[in-house]
Amino acid sequence: MKCTSCGMESWNDFCPYCGSKLKVEQSTAASTFEQNIPVPPPQQNLTVPAATGYGSMHAKKKKPIYKRFWFYLLSIIIIVVAICGFLNIKKLDNGVVINWNEMVLGSELPNPPSNMGKIIENSSEEMNVDINNISAKQFNDYIKACKDKGFTVDSKTDSTEYSSYNSEGYKLKLLRYESNNQLSIALNAPMEMSPITWPSSKAANQLPVPKSIFGKFSYENEDSFKVYIGNTSREDYEKYVKACSDKGFTVDYSKKDDLYNAKNNSGWDLSLGYEGNNIMSISISAPDNESKDSDDSNKSDVKKDAAKAAPKQATPKAEPKPKTNTKLVNGLRSDFKAAMDSYETVMDEYVAFMKKYKKNPTDKTILNEYSAYLDKYNDAVKKFNNWHSKDLNSDELNYYVDVQARVSKKLIAVSK
Repeated sequence: MKCTSCGMESWNDFCPYCGSKLKVEQSTAASTFEQNIPVPPPQQNLTVPAATGYGSMHAKKKKPIYKRFWFYLLSIIIIVVAICGFLNIKKLDNGVVINWNEMVLGSELPNPPSNMGKIIENSSEEMNVDINNISAKQFNDYIKACKDKGFTVDSKTDSTEYSSYNSEGYKLKLLRYESNNQLSIALNAPMEMSPITWPSSKAANQLPVPKSIFGKFSYENEDSFKVYIGNTSREDYEKYVKACSDKGFTVDYSKKDDLYNAKNNSGWDLSLGYEGNNIMSISISAPDNESKDSDDSNKSDVKKDAAKAAPKQATPKAEPKPKTNTKLVNGLRSDFKAAMDSYETVMDEYVAFMKKYKKNPTDKTILNEYSAYLDKYNDAVKKFNNWHSKDLNSDELNYYVDVQARVSKKLIAVSK
């Protein structure tokens, strides 16, 4: 090292040339040397991720599900399916397109406000269709169009219903359901009538013979029948009601403008109605005990014969079943159709009763009308029970479903 005094090189504690002490300077130099030694920086607190397998430190970060291609594709498919389902539901709600020119009786009526709906019946005797999405104004406009077409005979109308005949005898009934804005159009061809012979049965002997004997039987048995009598004005109808009343049909009676229900002292149940267009309906049925008399007599004879032959071991003969009318009209047995028609008539009266009740629920006379309705209902049930057929053919099944559908719609509408 060099002497700080003379600048000469020396390797001892003292300079050999000038004698200066070199120890202090050497120590200082050593200290300076030590200070110049680089000191490593403090150790940093580094966190090393745990290894999850070979190459895990270099694995790519996964994309979120909503950023993947298949997610977008699946979303598009779901949206398309939902739209198609919605369109199909709307199509079902709107019904099918009705070509009015293809309706057999369509020429008798003006075209309805819409051609979307459902065809219930389309034949030469009856047309029944439901038209969707009809407003109150469209309903009233269609009534006016039907009037212009000639349906003004014996007309009846209210806010949701219109019925009438035309001069040729076609019967029209329009009904708008406020709950779903659906219009029901029912048109019946003129009833085919001819001269009839008044029956000599027990049922017919309970009644006076009507003035006109031009008509049509709906069904006829020994203890019940229903007949439509033509060439009968409203005045003639009122006179016949009085004649039946004079003959004893005054028990539990109920009288309206177009309907008369009553029983006689023997329990025979009578229903008279003015159908309109100079047509009167007559329906009568025996009391329950009367209809069983012949069966009870047969049972008694069987028991007597069995007792004579073998008192303890006799086997009673099978009880004969009441005869049913198997003649088909438009594929329907007359007794079946009579039961269905009677049921629908009762339900129509019930709907009319409920409409009247809603308009004036405090009217006490409504209770009497309700009792009359119950009598009519029991009559309909009894007629249905008198029908002994077990199986329905295809035409009868379709007719049954149609009647039930019409009745259900009316009951739903009046319950709103």
